Amino acid sequence: MGKQKPDFDYEALKKKTIEQFRSGKSLFGKDGAFAPLLKEFLEAALEAELDTHLDEEQRGQGNRKNGRMSKKLKTAEGTFEISTPRDRDGRILKIDTAGRIEEFYNSGSWVAGLHFDKEKNLIALSHRQGLISISPNKVATILADKDEKGNRFLIPNGLDIASDGKIYFTNTSEISAYNIKYGRKLILEMIPRGGCTVTI
Repeated sequence: MGKQKPDFDYEALKKKTIEQFRSGKSLFGKDGAFAPLLKEFLEAALEAELDTHLDEEQRGQGNRKNGRMSKKLKTAEGTFEISTPRDRDGRILKIDTAGRIEEFYNSGSWVAGLHFDKEKNLIALSHRQGLISISPNKVATILADKDEKGNRFLIPNGLDIASDGKIYFTNTSEISAYNIKYGRKLILEMIPRGGCTVTI
């Protein structure tokens, strides 16, 4: 059972709004009176967008909801966290400061790990393409899809970029792509199938 949301306190919101408005403080910043409302609106919009996307055809192809994750949303008034729903179809969504949602890139597979490099390219791990770089104008380049032994990156995870630009990530398996049955097998066996990879 999910957590029950507390009753909305209109009078408290009204009081805080007036106080911040008179003092010149931002209403939409991290501690702004309207920040919780903006957060709930964006989370509800993302949930509705995902529900619309997961139609009968998508579900028939095996795509489904895949939990939630926390992301930091940067606005002109500050930064705050929102809880975003996930699915398994490989779409990377972009939300602007006005709350508009667009598809930034679709890899056609599960994406695990997102980081921006110093050139503002989005570095991602696609279970179909491997390590990819997506430019600000949405052009994708495959940086690597095999390790030094020629093993495919079938379940890459854990992306990070060091200060010197080197990219680190793990490859859970080079034997099989991910599915629920194989994922459980990996967990139960506890046998290393991939390894830590560095891309220079």
